[in-house]
Amino acid sequence: LSKKFFLSFIILCISIYIRPTIEFLYPFIIFSFLYFNLSLSFNLIFKKILLFFFVYIVLLSPWWIHNFIKYNGEFVRINLAPSWSLYIGNNELSSLDNTQFARSGSNESFNLDKFDYLNNTPLIKNKKIREEAIAFILENPKKFLLLCKKRMLHFWQFYPNAIEFKNWFYIFVSVSSFSFLCFFSI
Repeated sequence: LSKKFFLSFIILCISIYIRPTIEFLYPFIIFSFLYFNLSLSFNLIFKKILLFFFVYIVLLSPWWIHNFIKYNGEFVRINLAPSWSLYIGNNELSSLDNTQFARSGSNESFNLDKFDYLNNTPLIKNKKIREEAIAFILENPKKFLLLCKKRMLHFWQFYPNAIEFKNWFYIFVSVSSFSFLCFFSI
């Protein structure tokens, strides 16, 4: 509302360090806000998005340098987590029963031991993990869709999945607090 674009771009870029899940959508979010909410001209929007990319490059370049050194001269923009996340729920051990434990840390639907021979080559290991997850998805499209539905339901439920929190007190506290938070965040 106060049009502090530079500060908001800094905060957006810092948020990438915390949770880079949707960072590729930031330019679209900025464009949408500037065009639909503030009704700025395309010329001004272009300048603001260029400013965002300048801030993005300045604030994320230390991380890129870190990754460049860590991964022996290979450019890794954010991290290798997306491939692991994809594999966790999409492999030969995935089942409809064990998706409920994904958030609690006791999910036994994946085993990365078969990739241990690639420990000295993290980028190749990452690529192999991603390829296996995608192959599983392509070979089992129905199971993949069922797993996605199950994960979505567990992700958006208002109480934790962990067995130690499945009693009436935790469920009541979680539902009574989290449901209001979700409702008002809409």
